Amino acid sequence: IHRLALCRRLWDAGIAAECNQRANPKMAKQLNYALEEGIPFMLVVGENEVANGVVNVKNIQQNVQETVSLDNLVEYLFAGGVRPVS
Repeated sequence: IHRLALCRRLWDAGIAAECNQRANPKMAKQLNYALEEGIPFMLVVGENEVANGVVNVKNIQQNVQETVSLDNLVEYLFAGGVRPVS
């Protein structure tokens, strides 16, 4: 799934989301940015995830990462405490 398509899925559910536009973003820089900005979850998507219809969801505060199907992503984030923006 394309990064913006993934963001669109989240936006449509009322979830605030942003993505890095670099071709090969560095994980450490993205993690530092998320920590500085208080972003609770990071979605990590590579070629294998795209092929399997899943994303890796990293809970920043708990330092835990789980693989979640795209079909269950919104529900997973809501269950993890994410609330729709108004």
